[in-house]
Amino acid sequence: MLPWPVRHSPVAAPEAVRPAADLWLVSHLLGVMDGGIFSAVLRRAFGWDLPPRAAVVCAQLVQLAKAHTTAVSPDETFLWRSVLKPAYASRSHLGEVYSGGHSYSYGGAC
Repeated sequence: MLPWPVRHSPVAAPEAVRPAADLWLVSHLLGVMDGGIFSAVLRRAFGWDLPPRAAVVCAQLVQLAKAHTTAVSPDETFLWRSVLKPAYASRSHLGEVYSGGHSYSYGGAC
């Protein structure tokens, strides 16, 4: 079960939407485009050629953790392949920013 925001607007700015391929990484905070854009020029113009922001992925992981308790958790292999591995892969470039590849949290869940 994916976390979804309370409200959905049928129309949104590109900054508030991501392509369907990012569904597992952003559904809690951002809209997900129904359909696809295959033009590299448009993807670049919308900022979709870059991975989702780290804060968005982090918030998604927090919501997924809240939704999946040990009593009702899906298969761990499925979660790793579908959620965690893509999330870590999209954030792998941040390792160079932090000392020793570690990120630090300041008062939040992430």
